[in-house]
Amino acid sequence: WGLPAPTAGGLFSGPGGAGNQFHPRLAGVGTHRLIYTVGAGLCRRRDTGQVTVSDSLRIRLNLPVDTFCVGETVRIFASGVGGLPGRTIVWYPGGVQSDTLVLTATSSGWYRAVLSDGCSNASTDSVFVYVHPPLLYQKVQSVVGCYDSLGTYEIRYAPGSPYRILWQTQPVVNGPLLLRRRGNYIFSLTDTLTGCTTTDTVVMRAHPFITARLS
Repeated sequence: WGLPAPTAGGLFSGPGGAGNQFHPRLAGVGTHRLIYTVGAGLCRRRDTGQVTVSDSLRIRLNLPVDTFCVGETVRIFASGVGGLPGRTIVWYPGGVQSDTLVLTATSSGWYRAVLSDGCSNASTDSVFVYVHPPLLYQKVQSVVGCYDSLGTYEIRYAPGSPYRILWQTQPVVNGPLLLRRRGNYIFSLTDTLTGCTTTDTVVMRAHPFITARLS
C-alpha cells in the first residue's frame, strides 16, 4: 500500500512500515501504531497514526456426501472467516451468490467458491461432485394383444447391466417382462451396484374392439 502523508519527503516507521509503504502481511493481524517522520535535526517533525489489519480471508467447503445419482439434490456448504464485514461467497460455474449451493445432480464436475470482501485478497476452495452414470434402458411392447386380451411389455438394457426391475402390480412382478391387459403400469429400475433408482410408466396397448353390423 502507499500511505498518504501531509508533507512529502518523510518516512513511515512501525510494524509493516517501510518508506512510504505499508505491508499488512509484515505487520500482522491487529491494530498498529505508525510513525511518520519528516525533516532532520531541529526541523524534524513526527506524527503518529493507527492502522488496523484484519485476518486474511479463508473459505472452506463442506460436501457431506460426494457421490450422487442423477436427479438427486446436491448441497455444498461454505464457511468463511477473516477479512472485513460484508463478505460475499460466489459459486462457479453459475455465479450464484450464497453460503450454500443447491443443485440437481446431472453429471460429475468441479465446483468452486470464492470468498471476497472488496479489500482483502480473495480466498478460493473447490470440491468434486461425482454423479453415477444415468440408467439406460428402452421400453418396448413386444406383443400387442387383441382388445382386452394379454399383451407383453419388455424393458431392455445392455447385457450384463446390474439392473433389477420391479413392476408395481398386484402381485408385484420381478423382471423385465410384463404380461398384462391394456392399461398403464409403473415400474422401478435399480442399479444394484450403485443403488440408483428410477421410476417410469408404460402404456400397454391393444388392438381396438371389433364391431360388426349385420343386415
